[in-house]
Order: sequence, then C-alpha cells, then structure tokens
Amino acid sequence: MLRGIDADAMAELARATGLRVIASGGVASVRDIENLKARDGDGIDGVIIGQALYTGAVKLREAMDAGKANHSVP
Repeated sequence: MLRGIDADAMAELARATGLRVIASGGVASVRDIENLKARDGDGIDGVIIGQALYTGAVKLREAMDAGKANHSVP
C-alpha cells in the first residue's frame, strides 16, 4: 500500500528458496523498481505494481524504463 518494497528481503527469499521471485505489494516509487532490478541476479524476476500506477505515484513509462535498466542501484 505505497509503503515501499523491502528489496533485500525479497532477494533473501529468492536466494534461500532457489526460486525466482515476483515481488508484489508496496511499490511506492520508481526507486523501488530500481532497487529490485539491481537484485535480479539474486532471483528477483519481476514486480507487480498496482496502486502506485492508479494514483500516479509511478508512471507506466518510468516503471518500464526502470525494469529494463542495466545498471545497479546502490
């Protein structure tokens, strides 16, 4: 509910289970998507964005661009 995603916890879940994880719930900004993208090597396979799109907190084009980025976010 727009509170942000704990990308570290999502990456830990993926590493611990060996499964590809699709994060869902909590995306508050494009920064959340960038943080998840930076961890795709840990098993983050995607993200579901809902309310952030509906409210305009995240623009679809920005989200898509962040998901395609090839750089790491510190």
